[in-house]
Amino acid sequence: MLLGKGKVLYSGAPAESKNFFQDLGFRCSENENIADYILDIASDKKNHKMIRTRMKQDLLDSINLTSARSEAYTLSQSQTLPSTLYSPSTKAESSPLMTENSVLSVSQSGNAFGWQIGEDKLKELNAMRIEAAQSTQTLRPHTHITMDEIDGDIVKSHRSILVEIRVVFARTLRNIVRDRSLFLLHIALSLSLACFGGLIFNHVTNDLAGFQNRMGAFYFILTFFGFSSMSSMDLFISERPIFLREIGAMYYGAGSFFLGKAILDTLLLRIFPASLFACIFYCIMGLQATTERFLLFSLTLVLFNVAAGAICLLVGVISSRVGTANLSATVVFLVMLLFGGFLLNSQTIPTSVGWLKHLSIFSYAFEILMTNELKGLILKFDAPGYPAIPVYGEVYLKTLGMDYANRYYDVAALALIAVSLQLLAFLFLSLQVPLHSTLADLDVENFKVARKGLHH
Repeated sequence: MLLGKGKVLYSGAPAESKNFFQDLGFRCSENENIADYILDIASDKKNHKMIRTRMKQDLLDSINLTSARSEAYTLSQSQTLPSTLYSPSTKAESSPLMTENSVLSVSQSGNAFGWQIGEDKLKELNAMRIEAAQSTQTLRPHTHITMDEIDGDIVKSHRSILVEIRVVFARTLRNIVRDRSLFLLHIALSLSLACFGGLIFNHVTNDLAGFQNRMGAFYFILTFFGFSSMSSMDLFISERPIFLREIGAMYYGAGSFFLGKAILDTLLLRIFPASLFACIFYCIMGLQATTERFLLFSLTLVLFNVAAGAICLLVGVISSRVGTANLSATVVFLVMLLFGGFLLNSQTIPTSVGWLKHLSIFSYAFEILMTNELKGLILKFDAPGYPAIPVYGEVYLKTLGMDYANRYYDVAALALIAVSLQLLAFLFLSLQVPLHSTLADLDVENFKVARKGLHH
């Protein structure tokens, strides 16, 4: 017996359940378990009214057949048949308050209420027949049945999306606490590389070597956070079977699942490690010690790490395997690295591929870090064999094709890329939501023909 919201949707032999739902338009793939499939059908309230209508139609047919048989048997056995109904096996008296569900259950199982039915039961069956006919008056043959009419009678769920997000968020956080190796690895790598890199570039000088060290340090930081964000790709790949099963059973929506996962990944693996790295590295390296410049440096690392994580998130949602996702993300980051402003001068890029610079998160972040550090700084151009010449940092920036005035534009671009890619990842995730819980082949004309018997 299959129930939906306390109402019988199917009652009969398990082997016949697949044919029953296929007759209604549902299609079950050969590789899917029929038990899980019909549970998915029952979980979707949009399917209940159509199934119940079919059940009532079968009920009317069964009642008509039962009444004819019972009247004939009552006439032939009027002297011997008692006026109450007894079960052939237990002789137990049947309740006069038989519910609709119980009638549907017996009718669907093929019992047809047996053949020993008395006058009281005939009255009850007639009442049930009238009630079933009244409930299907709106489904007469000349009525055009649409999905909107079916959906109109559905009571909307009052479950808030915030509740779904909270449940998914709590479960994801619990899983991270139980298996916190990835989180601890991100923290350990951020701490160790911040100390290691800070010691290598410790007390950077204001000369030509110092200019080169600043460029190398900033690009090393961006490269580290770019490739370390590839851990986000496994966020949805490993749990995709669970996600498809649970969302097919309507435990939560795709938006709730995505937000619960993405928020935790952003907070624990993107924002926190980048902020920790910035605090340690900035002080040890000896960059310009002003609050404004430090905050802009930290904000740039955080936004860059979030944007890189969004890229990997999108690749992970699209890809079906981790190996494919790793290769795809590596190629994407290598192309972005090439147009980031360190390996290739932006002023010499061919116009045919110059637009790729605007898609590189390395280009925006590298310009912010360089202009934030070199603005107002005087560096000595001390080439070997030549006298040292003081040169303003702005001259070096212009040589690289960078402008200090673009820093806030670059910050906005990083934030926009991060948000846009996460929205795009959510869109692709939503497209993966299974559609088998709804009608696959809904044919209105078949409904009209099937309900002609109800009207007549």
